Order: sequence, then structure tokens, then C-alpha cells
Amino acid sequence: MSCNCLPAVPGSPPVNVTVTTLIMRPDQLLVAWQPVPEIHQNGPITFYQILYSPNNTFNGLLATENTLNTSITSIFLSSLEEFVIYDVSVRAYTDAGAGNYSNPTTQQTLTAGESSNRNLP
Repeated sequence: MSCNCLPAVPGSPPVNVTVTTLIMRPDQLLVAWQPVPEIHQNGPITFYQILYSPNNTFNGLLATENTLNTSITSIFLSSLEEFVIYDVSVRAYTDAGAGNYSNPTTQQTLTAGESSNRNLP
């Protein structure tokens, strides 16, 4: 028995999202994740979208959100501000559209000379 079902949006977000600081590049963060569990993919995953923004407000205004798309399960976020806390979420797409974003993972960029792999609570 086979099914020629149409794809649907992913039923859950990517899992095990990690955000790591880089000692040699204080203006970068490495974001990595595992794919949406197969049972929740609802069709081939066509790409991932990363949403990131500084975790702060300025005069009551929310920070600007940025997005990047990739077909692999890791990406470097570059040209970030040093010593700033960022919120990072990832979602998957199928031909039917976007799934939900993962819960935000928070990480602070370094300043020149700081040690790496410092995770915030």
C-alpha cells in the first residue's frame, strides 16, 4: 500500500538547537540543530530558517529580527555585535510551507580575548 499524499508543514520544529560562541570570532555565533523528527516532517524538508535578534529593547522598541535560510543543519551568524545577548530559533520548511520555530536559545557574543563555550542559563 502506498500513499501519494501531499506534503504538509512540519509538525514540530528542529530539535537540539545549540548556539556556541567562538573565541577567535567574537562577532560570530555557531548555530547547530538536528532535523525535525522523521515522524513529524510531513514531506521532504526543503530548507531551514534561522531567526535571530538581540535580546534587548531600546526605548521600549523591540530589536530588529534577522533571518537566514540554509539547507544544512548548522550555520555561522556573522557580523554580530560583541558582548550582546542574542535569541536564536530555527524552523523547517516543506513544499507546503513553514513549521513552527524552536524555542529560543540564548547566547551572548564574546569580547576579544574571552574564553568560548560560555552558555547562559
